[in-house]
Amino acid sequence: MRASKWIAITAGVLVVVVSGGALAAGNYVYTSGTVVPCAINEDDLANSPEAFYTPSSGNGPFPGEGWEKWVDYDLSEWWLTENEYEAVEIPVSEEVTLSAWWIEPEVSNGKSVIVTHGIGTSRRDFNALLPTAMLVKNGFQVLLVDSRDTGESTCTDGRHSAGQEESTDFAVVADWLVETKGVKPESLGMFGVSGGAIATSLLPAKTDNVSAFAMEGTIFDFNAAATREVEFQGFPGFLWQLALISAQLFHGVNLTETSAMQGIEAAGDRPMLILHGDIDQRLDYQSSVDFYAYAKQQGADIIFPVAGGLGGATAGNSIASKKSYVIWVDTDGYVAAPQYKEVLLSSVVKGVDTSVKEVILEAAAGTFTATGYQGNLENGGTYLAPFHDLAGMVSDELSNELEALGDAIKSGEVAVQ
Repeated sequence: MRASKWIAITAGVLVVVVSGGALAAGNYVYTSGTVVPCAINEDDLANSPEAFYTPSSGNGPFPGEGWEKWVDYDLSEWWLTENEYEAVEIPVSEEVTLSAWWIEPEVSNGKSVIVTHGIGTSRRDFNALLPTAMLVKNGFQVLLVDSRDTGESTCTDGRHSAGQEESTDFAVVADWLVETKGVKPESLGMFGVSGGAIATSLLPAKTDNVSAFAMEGTIFDFNAAATREVEFQGFPGFLWQLALISAQLFHGVNLTETSAMQGIEAAGDRPMLILHGDIDQRLDYQSSVDFYAYAKQQGADIIFPVAGGLGGATAGNSIASKKSYVIWVDTDGYVAAPQYKEVLLSSVVKGVDTSVKEVILEAAAGTFTATGYQGNLENGGTYLAPFHDLAGMVSDELSNELEALGDAIKSGEVAVQ
């Protein structure tokens, strides 16, 4: 046999071995990183709607002093000691039944909410019971549900599917409420905590029977969030892509089958509420900012994001969706953020260079005073940047209108507060 053939065979064997090893590593990351307890956590066993407590020191949802201040915090004002509730079992497939509590308010407002917990906990976790109690005390009927593979619900494989299977389950739960409890779809919402928020964000793409969605700490770019989580667990971030392949190849689970983008788009006019603290140690706050930015631009042709870091997120989403354009803020985005220039129609610029120049000239001339400076169109302290590559989108008529409006503002004919 020729040497070249041996080399080819050896190379082929090495590829198979390396590929097999990579997939094995990916499978390990998937199976270990998605494990959830098919049980109630020990520190939640005593919790119920009538009485629930925060976990003890070192057992909170995140490590460090930020949690320790909540140890032994008194939640008794939210205990549902006077409310009727029943344990219910909801079959969502031939193999899976979800356990839940159906809780009635003392005085109903005619609206109902499905509530679910975060990854690795159950409906007995105080993070699920506390918002449940708040809702019930404000007149909402609440169905507080254990997701599959958690609490007292069916244990299938002891792993979560990043909201994919869970959101499908909750679509069936919504159907069950409509059929069994007589809940009207237009009066039904869902609230998810952390991992439950991920399932909630996908739910609009699975059912029309839920009319409002609230999420505490959700994610937008699942691949980015999963990579950070893999790194949090102590693995190299690149192993996430191998875990993604292994999940589908070995377990038949497509962790990206439905995206947050699809959920947002399917929601249409149905409201979505995002709650997220900016010091969250597990879920990146920017993810919720990106979620908001994408949702905000649905149905909009031109978006003007003016809050914090929304510019980049909004422009990135406009590039991805190919449905909208962006007006940048503070600087000329075409120059400052050229990676987004294909969707940047213009920018509303703060003329900082103009004000700094004026200060320098006044100081040199000995005429500088501490009088407050207000940038405006007249003194160049603010202005509309050129349309650059997208000038062809702006008609001569609109350009003339903009110029005339600018002149009217400068002259004081049009007042600006």
